[in-house]
Amino acid sequence: MALTVLIHPDRSGAHGLLRLSFDTPRAVVARARSCDVQWPDPTVSLRHASIRHEPGGTVVVDEGSTNGVLVDGEKLPPHTPCVVRHEHMVRVGRVWLELRFAAGPPDPPGRSEAVALDVLAGRLHAQGEQAEPRIAVADGPDAGRELVLAEPDREYVVGRSPTADLALSDAELSRRHVGVSRRAAEVVARDLGAARPALLGDKALGADAAVWRPADRLHVGSSTLVLHHELPEALAEILRAPDERMRQEEYLEPPPGAERRRRGASPPGPAPPESAAAPQETDASPAPGAGPDDGEPAPPSDRFRVVDALVVLLALGVLGLSVAGLLWLLRG
Repeated sequence: MALTVLIHPDRSGAHGLLRLSFDTPRAVVARARSCDVQWPDPTVSLRHASIRHEPGGTVVVDEGSTNGVLVDGEKLPPHTPCVVRHEHMVRVGRVWLELRFAAGPPDPPGRSEAVALDVLAGRLHAQGEQAEPRIAVADGPDAGRELVLAEPDREYVVGRSPTADLALSDAELSRRHVGVSRRAAEVVARDLGAARPALLGDKALGADAAVWRPADRLHVGSSTLVLHHELPEALAEILRAPDERMRQEEYLEPPPGAERRRRGASPPGPAPPESAAAPQETDASPAPGAGPDDGEPAPPSDRFRVVDALVVLLALGVLGLSVAGLLWLLRG
């Protein structure tokens, strides 16, 4: 199933229009990490909805969620498939999804979690909190210095070189001592061939990237570095939280600018059997010159009937005068 899910911006303004693409028989929308569309909001259940490709068409199913699933504004019965088509709008918790069925390359693994983390980071920023991980020097000549890992997948260098991202004055450091990267929700570190190997916790850091957890301290030269990372804990709190019930006034219309094509789309309800043919999209406008009923010609108006009668009477009068003139000539 070639499926693209457009995630429309919510009212918080924490994110813009987001896109996730799949090529699988089923895509699960939920709050849990293992799902295909992970959404970090307590109004989304840990297993909320699924989008499946079935013989009768593509369907959306409410998997027994707390707040239900809406298709173009109508709530679905739990565990009842509903046929959806291109550009249908589906609401899951507080988020509106737009479904697009078009062939295209699927997203790489981990893309959904990265999107969820970016959205959560936007919310933390809106609340004035630090979302990106940062490294702080806890002990050593440069105690108090910090480095924010603002760019994902970029390797930041810690060392004695003035060109290092975190340049320290510790004489026991190599010019390029360790590299630190941010990968989705994790921070990893690796030794860059330092003369004095770094220690992560109580283990020597090797050339292969190792996960750096906030509980572990990184020892480089005579300095100690600590990691501050609020995002994984914020995500863990959302995953642990019970489902939050939505208020009735939160069941709003799709966001402004959402593209919907209602004409020709199936109304929410049970999926048709396999043999059922998909309804064809029709144009309700009559063809040029067609009348109001299935293209039949429109009946003539009364005005045209009167004119036709006058023309007939005039023609009969002319014919009568012609016959009378002919008879008069013959008698003469």
